[in-house]
Amino acid sequence: PRCKLCSRLPRTLAASGFAVSLTTSDPHCAINATLTSLLSHLEQPPDQPSTRVILHVGCGANTTSEERNALGRLPRVTLNPKCVHVTAGDGSILLAHLLNVRLLATAPPQTLLLASADMRWIASGAEAAAARRVSSAIGAAWIELGAAVAAVAPRHRASFDDAAMRWAVGAAGRLVVQKHEGSFYPWDVLAAFHDGLCAAGALPRLPARRAVHARPVLWLAPEETLLPSFAAARLNSSGPRASSVLQLDERLADGAASMQ
Repeated sequence: PRCKLCSRLPRTLAASGFAVSLTTSDPHCAINATLTSLLSHLEQPPDQPSTRVILHVGCGANTTSEERNALGRLPRVTLNPKCVHVTAGDGSILLAHLLNVRLLATAPPQTLLLASADMRWIASGAEAAAARRVSSAIGAAWIELGAAVAAVAPRHRASFDDAAMRWAVGAAGRLVVQKHEGSFYPWDVLAAFHDGLCAAGALPRLPARRAVHARPVLWLAPEETLLPSFAAARLNSSGPRASSVLQLDERLADGAASMQ
């Protein structure tokens, strides 16, 4: 039977231009602190809809039903009624964010930023920065998929370099690796990514997709490869080419430093 997650998402835009997808498995008090910090740095313009936060709390989080519902009653916060068990090192993080994407489908934003529990917001202006750049994937460094696969241990190559990965990187075969915390994408890119995974039957299988180590230094996680690679290909990004996994890791470090 067809997966219930896989109905096609609309491509229309709502009046509200920006939203944040937060997924966390922290205890209630820590989630509340994260939301308080996040909301204090998001815009509340008097003549436009305020930035929204879509919250996914992992099924295994140490929170009661009452605590979860209280989080969903915070101003500008929408609690996702669905949850998955989120663990580091597999595609469950990406699936959790895509569940939040689905929840936004009735009134989609123009841009969605992905956030995590360990992000600390130190300044406002994310909305304006995202509007100027369109997507964090534009201009991002890339490496040829074949070069990345060659750096992966042979026993993990087939699971990494599969049909979903080749679909995501596109005909040019450019693998973009980008930290998902703070990455942002236009709605039409997210909707097309979601629908493509659904059409391939890959969406419900994301938790089984493991992060793999590309020698000597780089970890290739599903949420930090599939989505940015797809976005860069769809948006015709022309970022710098990395000649090796080591150079790509250095470019990631430079990019992280420039954003701090």
